[in-house]
Amino acid sequence: MGVPSMPKCIQNSLSDQVYTMLKDQILSGQLKGGMKIPEESLAEQFGVSRTPIREAIRRLAEYGLVTIKPRSHAVVSIISPQEQMILPRSGFLWNSLPSIQSMRNHMRNM
Repeated sequence: MGVPSMPKCIQNSLSDQVYTMLKDQILSGQLKGGMKIPEESLAEQFGVSRTPIREAIRRLAEYGLVTIKPRSHAVVSIISPQEQMILPRSGFLWNSLPSIQSMRNHMRNM
């Protein structure tokens, strides 16, 4: 008789946790569109080094929530009021956030 299989605990990496916190700050408006993302102060606020902050920023850029200025800094993307209204009603789960660009393309085809 074997041991019954149990679900495994998954520990989120620091960059996953920072990604979630930054995403929440962007979507709640704490970090506003056009605002430079302050890596150093965020690292201090979250109690992490700048590496997980940078990894999270790269992920957010993939979804269009952040624009990375090469060799400089990152900026929060500007999301229009119309997009802000559609995103929560679109049925998308924020854990599997679609890219803002994909949503914009979809809206154009409506």
